Amino acid sequence: VGLVVTVTAPGVAPVAGTVVITSRGEVLRELTLRNGAAGTTLRGLEAGRHPVRIVYAATGTLTRAVLAREVRVR
Repeated sequence: VGLVVTVTAPGVAPVAGTVVITSRGEVLRELTLRNGAAGTTLRGLEAGRHPVRIVYAATGTLTRAVLAREVRVR
């Protein structure tokens, strides 16, 4: 599953820091943002639906943010 994460914040360009991608409590990837974005391929997921959480760690004046989505692997 290909995944691109983009983090934006008003008045901050570009956003720096890291994001952690988890599914069912397991860390799948930790990514460093470059110019506010990072991409990866999630391998090893079995066929079916998987809950995924993307967590942006707080840095400087920005607060922690969490996005929850579901991915489907065929």
